[in-house]
Amino acid sequence: MVLRWETDGAGKVTGVRFADSSGAEHAVHGKAVVLAGGAIETARLLLNSPSAREPNGLGNGHDLVGRNLQGHVYATAYGQFDEAVHASRGPGVSIATTAYNHGNPGFVGGGMLADDFVQPPIIFWKNVLPPGQRRRQRAAPPTNGAGPVHEIPNAEARVQIAPAVRDKWDCRLLASGRVHAETVRTAHYMHGKALDWLRASGALATWGLAPDPVLSGGSTRPAPAAWAPIPPTR
Repeated sequence: MVLRWETDGAGKVTGVRFADSSGAEHAVHGKAVVLAGGAIETARLLLNSPSAREPNGLGNGHDLVGRNLQGHVYATAYGQFDEAVHASRGPGVSIATTAYNHGNPGFVGGGMLADDFVQPPIIFWKNVLPPGQRRRQRAAPPTNGAGPVHEIPNAEARVQIAPAVRDKWDCRLLASGRVHAETVRTAHYMHGKALDWLRASGALATWGLAPDPVLSGGSTRPAPAAWAPIPPTR
């Protein structure tokens, strides 16, 4: 597990320091080092690599590393039909609409809607069953309508370094901030469209929570109280 970058007196990267499976630290050096850890791990490595020249993290002289963290807010609704409408084969979707990707009056952006991914049984039990229902035999398994709404860039949504938040390697990390307010509005709109899509398809009952407007990479802040569960309908 790479822990931090190593630099010379001129600030040039010379290698990385890493921990092996026992936790012992080692260093490896090279003429070139490639950083390709994704949006969160890339920022974490840079921020966890301060030097005398860059005390706030490598490349972070202007406090921009880790900012504008983007992901997706998933607007998901569930529906019960009188027959099976999803084959549950493989992880992917089987039907989708792009009617709401763009051009939604009064909203920024939008998203597609699809019957989304097949979930493992324990995740299905936790997320898909109607509120208050833990076990019940049904003629056909519920299906869903879900769509990823791409988050609007927001400088306050970011990867930060928090001394009290550490992983098993003792590396610091905190994804903090909130989803942009317009992304929240659009996700709420798309959630309504997901419910409409299921009802128009003949669902006997529909349910589902409004999207939780927290960072897709994780957040320490709770969702606003205004985002209340939507009860099942008949």
